[in-house]
Amino acid sequence: MTLAVQPQQRVDFANTLRGIAALMVMFGHYCLIFWQYRDVSAGLANSTPLPESVVTPDYLLAINHFNPFSFGIFGVAVFFLISGFVIPFSFTNTNWRGFLIGRVFRIYPTYAAGLSISIAVMIISGLYYGKDYPYSLAVTLINYFPGARDVIWVPGIDGIIWTLDVEIKFYLVCAAAYPLLKAGRSAVFLIPLLLAIPAILASPFVTPLLNSGKGQLYTFCASIQYLNFMFIGVAFHFLHKGLLRPQLFLTIVVALFLAMTAIMWRAVTVPFTLMWTYAIALLVFSAAVSFPHILKSRRITDFFADISFPLYVVHGVLGYAILRVVAGVGVPAWLCVLIAAVASIAVATALHYGIEMPSHKIGRRLALSTKGTPATSGGATIR
Repeated sequence: MTLAVQPQQRVDFANTLRGIAALMVMFGHYCLIFWQYRDVSAGLANSTPLPESVVTPDYLLAINHFNPFSFGIFGVAVFFLISGFVIPFSFTNTNWRGFLIGRVFRIYPTYAAGLSISIAVMIISGLYYGKDYPYSLAVTLINYFPGARDVIWVPGIDGIIWTLDVEIKFYLVCAAAYPLLKAGRSAVFLIPLLLAIPAILASPFVTPLLNSGKGQLYTFCASIQYLNFMFIGVAFHFLHKGLLRPQLFLTIVVALFLAMTAIMWRAVTVPFTLMWTYAIALLVFSAAVSFPHILKSRRITDFFADISFPLYVVHGVLGYAILRVVAGVGVPAWLCVLIAAVASIAVATALHYGIEMPSHKIGRRLALSTKGTPATSGGATIR
């Protein structure tokens, strides 16, 4: 694979793809999950399920027939690959301490604000439908700390924290591997592959322990599973920087993907058919890297890239609650989805400007105080 394009284009493609991924997740949740898994969406919104008398339109049923492809998982998979691709840029001008400080301020303030909105929605929804708030104070507080929540093994409140649990662990591994990432050593890929060995060996015990209420082994295996997938993004970064020969790059990508699917199959962390969705996401990401001019920066794509994280954080509970109300009073399905999407985008925009941007600036200043400056490439800040 030859990447004969300008660096600016490569950063643009990742930024554009970030916004598309957020929209894909929202699309999958609003157009599929809400209508197809009504108990699940009602549980997240703390509402009653949408009555069966409200029939799912044929055009939404047609979208549901894309199984085993999942729009939501596709978006998450693209997010994971983007993280793997851009995170090594963060070590260009800072050390591992600055990296972790930057990540803390990048993730936690925005997530805390978004989770607070979701909790408020659940409380209001519960009052409307005559349901109590379903979580204890301890569980609620633990959910403010992604990365620890699944280790302690308490339920997630908003349906999306599991991906942040994975992201945090990826950041910790990257910080530990700082010397290898900084030096561009291909030996860094041995870390996820070696971690996959105990995960594969322990996989048969995941389900029995999970059934007995002990999910720590599930957390370990699932984290290693996704860690291998995210390091595929790191491999793309190394190829982009000319640190890997194409043949070695392909060998690493195949090995990482096989390690991920082996854990997925043996531990049953998710339905194995989702492997095809991750494979499609990898193909799409490969095409985007190879032809970055297709996803060059535009005002609309930059907007959705900017609000992608707060949109991802708030769209679930908020959107399901809105969908339940408007669909329940007979509003057409397409208009229900549009109303929920516009509301979520508006709230995400407010979070971006009110919480995400200020906290990100603080994080960059604190990271600068350790060593170097925040990583940028081609004029676009690495998020």
